Amino acid sequence: FEEALIRPAPDRPVPFLVGGRSDAAVRRSARLAEGWLGVWCSPRRFAEVLGQIAEEAERVGRVGVAWRHAYQVWVGIDDDRERARARLARGMQNLYQIPFERFEKYSPYGTPAEVADFLAPYVEAGCTSFNVMPVCDTPERGIDAVAEIRERLVKD
Repeated sequence: FEEALIRPAPDRPVPFLVGGRSDAAVRRSARLAEGWLGVWCSPRRFAEVLGQIAEEAERVGRVGVAWRHAYQVWVGIDDDRERARARLARGMQNLYQIPFERFEKYSPYGTPAEVADFLAPYVEAGCTSFNVMPVCDTPERGIDAVAEIRERLVKD
């Protein structure tokens, strides 16, 4: 963007995250951003990428960055796990036009408690924020579910 403005300017600078799974995206995050937005990876891989970002940032002289690494995740919410899975599978397959099984190991479904348990290892790996796309029977249920997931993951 050239000469782009946000008005009114926010009180605090808006963190800039770089998403992507490529090595180039990881390097861009280390060199230019305040964090990385991961998607479709395991907690182990998430932690590995954060290590790569820290190494590259140090290599280029970026120290003292207040990193804000995040993870983007689709979740299916329902008290019935199979119903949550079916709804999530349908939504993802409709959007991406590929079988849900390709995403399933990275896309939790079930109750908010089950989803929070699935996401907890990402927090332990260094994730500070989630971009959660809930797939539920109603938008209101999705909002409530994300709020409950947050309560379960955020430790005071």
